[in-house]
Amino acid sequence: MIHPYTKYFTVSVNVLSAVTDFTQRYGIGIKSEILFFSELILCSQADAVNYVTESFKDKILDVAQDIVNRYASISGIKIQSPKFVIALSNHLYASYFRSKFNFDFNSEALSDVVHKFPEMVKFVQLSCSPLAKLFSKPISINEIALISLYFISYDDLSDNISHVLDRNDNIRDSLQSEVLLVCTSGVSSSAILYSNLHKQYPLITFSKSLSIDELNKILRIPNTAKLIITTSPLNTKNIDLPVVQVKAMMDSEDHVKVENQLRYYFPQLFINREKTLDNLISIIQRNAQIKNISNLRKDLDNYLYPTKDTVKRDKNKHNLMDLLNRSSIKIIDNLMNGTDLNPIIKELSEELEKKNIVTSGYCDDILSLIDKYGPYMLLSSDTFLAHAAPSKHTRKMEIEIGILKRPIKISVNNIEEKIKCVIVLVPGFHHEHDKALTQLINIITNRRLYDQILSETDTDKMYKLIKNSVQ
Repeated sequence: MIHPYTKYFTVSVNVLSAVTDFTQRYGIGIKSEILFFSELILCSQADAVNYVTESFKDKILDVAQDIVNRYASISGIKIQSPKFVIALSNHLYASYFRSKFNFDFNSEALSDVVHKFPEMVKFVQLSCSPLAKLFSKPISINEIALISLYFISYDDLSDNISHVLDRNDNIRDSLQSEVLLVCTSGVSSSAILYSNLHKQYPLITFSKSLSIDELNKILRIPNTAKLIITTSPLNTKNIDLPVVQVKAMMDSEDHVKVENQLRYYFPQLFINREKTLDNLISIIQRNAQIKNISNLRKDLDNYLYPTKDTVKRDKNKHNLMDLLNRSSIKIIDNLMNGTDLNPIIKELSEELEKKNIVTSGYCDDILSLIDKYGPYMLLSSDTFLAHAAPSKHTRKMEIEIGILKRPIKISVNNIEEKIKCVIVLVPGFHHEHDKALTQLINIITNRRLYDQILSETDTDKMYKLIKNSVQ
């Protein structure tokens, strides 16, 4: 028998029947109440109860993979873990239904995400265009911030996301941890804590992300924990360990609280910084030959006390106009070749070669990525971003822009796009280009301004429009 309300949930199964049975047990049979309760469940990411059809799961999984590919193209951070894509797709079920039913997820922490990670949020927002097409409407900034949490917690240095995803061995592994990191679900916010803290204090063993339920199980088993850091309120009556509650996006007050606790429980890590380095160098000298003690000391100092390096990297972020000059914008006459992106990319890359920005191998790197993953590197439906990871083929950062006289038709995921602009980006080794790319994306997503730029026939006027919009 087909449930009378099934038409409201074409991609779900069983949820209406289950909710109807549950509510009727308590004397609730009002259609609007049943629908509302069903919507709440679908918005809650309750995938384990199998309320989503298999065909929809496959569709969302494809969307998640597309988002990850686009994010890698835009940000330069490759995410090659299938587990990450699966975790993201599970989240996107809830995103889909929240958008469908107009439930906006509000939280002060999400505002912190947007404020503290503006470049990443912009990259994720652009990468989520396949999801927006599925919704058939724009994605709210809160939803983008929620999705951004997954990318923020991803450790691109080690490709390690076990702290987010591998739940089976989580409790066992955490029994050996000195500091337990906890949030409500054990997914996003404590994963961000792990991503930040284990880099800042590499000699302290932090747990992977733990849910409150997992924490309760660990506390009933002999463990080595000295401290709990949590983003969620905990009932401390039955907890013998000290608890520090912080925000997922730790502010200066949170950092002070954590630092004070770590100094108290791990004093050996904070006593005489110079002596610590001397001892480490002595140990290394006994077991290996050192060619440059000064460089070794500097590298150890940066590894053990990385906060100052973070500040330095932030200062090294380049503006768009640092990477773009008047000669970087070209109007390309492609009337004889209106179906192939490769010659356009080669032409722009050759301009970069003439300026000694890249070698010929950089263009080959870009084309090999397109051969492998397809032409998914879109900043918008009419703008193609071409770049590869920094390598021996890259010497300086720069952006080269080609405005096409004739749009090129390409197919991306069986959708035809008309490319009017091709951008070749030469990125920095430490993401120094992120701010510039964000500024460029802001221009492209401002359609009134961007259409004005594309309609110009004078590259000097294009350059002035771009420059004035950044200032």
